[in-house]
Amino acid sequence: MAHTLDAPRTATSPVATLRTLMGNLKAGLLRRAAYQRTYTELSRLTNRELTDIGVSRCDIRDVSRNRAFCDRF
Repeated sequence: MAHTLDAPRTATSPVATLRTLMGNLKAGLLRRAAYQRTYTELSRLTNRELTDIGVSRCDIRDVSRNRAFCDRF
């Protein structure tokens, strides 16, 4: 037997919906910019400098992604 939950829908204005969408878009763009900035900065470092901070060259993408999409601003 399947159970369903009917959650009441709250009426939101089109303006509020647009603000939410724009806020989500802005947050996504900021995250993407943080990813690109981190990736670029780490890519410019030498292998010695990367080793000093505990990052290998093959980890740059993962470190950049974690910084941008997992950390809270």
